[in-house]
Amino acid sequence: MTRKQLVQSIIFIVLFLYILMTVTYIIRTNGDVKDRFTGFYAEKLSELLMDLKRKYSYDELNAFLVLKDILAAVWKSRQGAGKTK
Repeated sequence: MTRKQLVQSIIFIVLFLYILMTVTYIIRTNGDVKDRFTGFYAEKLSELLMDLKRKYSYDELNAFLVLKDILAAVWKSRQGAGKTK
């Protein structure tokens, strides 16, 4: 590893840790930021779970696993769409 690569690696690690600390701070704090960050999406995800349970008679775990698979499929399709641009 050259000196330039070492410096780039160190800079990347420092920036990554800074961003990680910032994002985890938002999630760890009990305040307005966290409420806005998670509240809306938690409510919508809860509605989706209830809908899966009601429509398909899934129990809590299976509804969660189906929702996880749906999110994974959306993630993969968005990743594939980004590569073609």
